[in-house]
Amino acid sequence: MRRRALASFRAAVAADVSLVDRTSFEVMRDLGITRAFALDRDFELAGFVLVS
Repeated sequence: MRRRALASFRAAVAADVSLVDRTSFEVMRDLGITRAFALDRDFELAGFVLVS
């Protein structure tokens, strides 16, 4: 999971998405979570449904 998050982060450094967010995305995908309570659009852009 950490390896995927780092690879994703390195591939999209220009997108200004933090490593913490990228790691969250991978954890959520592994757990089958599709909705996120978030205050920024990074989770939505990553394919999650915002519930905020």
